Amino acid sequence: MKNSMHIIWHKLKEIHQNHRTLTIGVAAVLIFVFLYKGYHFYAVKHLQHKTPIVVSVATAIQKNITVPFSAIGTVAAYQSVSVKSQTDGQIIQIPFHRGQMVQAGQLLFVIDPRSAQAQLQQAKAILAKDQAQLQNAQRISKRDKALIHQSFVSQAAYDQDQTNEAMQAAAVQADEAAMVNAELQLAYSYIRAPISGRTGDINVDTGNIVKSAQYTTLTTINELQPIYISFSIPQSYLSVVSDQREKKSVPVSVKVGKKIETGWLSFVDNQINTATGTVALKATFPNDDLTLWPGQYIDVSLPTTHFEKALVVPATAVQQGPNGSYVFLVKPNSTVSYHAITTGPVVGEDAVILEGLKTGDQVITAGQLQLIDGSLIAISSP
Repeated sequence: MKNSMHIIWHKLKEIHQNHRTLTIGVAAVLIFVFLYKGYHFYAVKHLQHKTPIVVSVATAIQKNITVPFSAIGTVAAYQSVSVKSQTDGQIIQIPFHRGQMVQAGQLLFVIDPRSAQAQLQQAKAILAKDQAQLQNAQRISKRDKALIHQSFVSQAAYDQDQTNEAMQAAAVQADEAAMVNAELQLAYSYIRAPISGRTGDINVDTGNIVKSAQYTTLTTINELQPIYISFSIPQSYLSVVSDQREKKSVPVSVKVGKKIETGWLSFVDNQINTATGTVALKATFPNDDLTLWPGQYIDVSLPTTHFEKALVVPATAVQQGPNGSYVFLVKPNSTVSYHAITTGPVVGEDAVILEGLKTGDQVITAGQLQLIDGSLIAISSP
């Protein structure tokens, strides 16, 4: 029993000694970290005041700035026509190629015209026959009119002459209408482009029979010059856009690769989409070099707010801290000072400064991470 108590006491003594040693070790580490941090802060601060830090600078300038609204737009053809047949028959000629640019009135398809030509000839013959009968009726009526006063022709016979003349005149009119219709049916055999544009695929090859009742699309023509871009804006921007349209045409720009294409706002929908809270808009672009293509998704930029002679600095100069935006301002003695600012919108590479700077102030644009208030600097060569 005594031996057991002795062993327990010995173990407790060892645990106490180990705990004391661990506590001393932890305290030593904490003291070392504190001393190292303090020395590092002192060394960095001392060196920053004594050793110049190479930085890049820029000058605050005044500039006219337009703040754009950006949206995703969809390119759409200015006009799109599905070419269909208005008569029945066999396609005997297709004098164009898939994807070809065509002009309005250019021949696209030829449907066998022989039946229509025969109907036109028949209509012409019937017209000629009825015209001859009308001329004969007119001669009889004119002759009997002179004889009725001599009592050689009865009044009833003369009345019948006038009736026959009127019936023949009506027949000629009907024949003329029939001939016009026959000419139209013949014209339907030659399908021409209703608009200028680029054709799509050819859906029916030579030799196939087409029927007007089937409404088969032979090809589609899209007008690409000019061209539309459709996009939407939140309803909160509608008043801004409406005010601009009343004063002048509203420019709209898109970026295609490295090139900026400029058009103008041409349509604002007459109602707001209640499901999305947006308004549909369309812009028209000349598309002279055909860089815009129907169905293409593209970034659209629409101006909303304009700043006259706004004070701007490169956006890289503006830093964010716990108290808001700030810059490092270059002082005449080649040191910098921490300077709180109030910023406006960022447009491209420029940040609009509303408060805190004046024209001509120099600010740091690169190297800020090494700076503190009062750091000595050396400006790098461009």
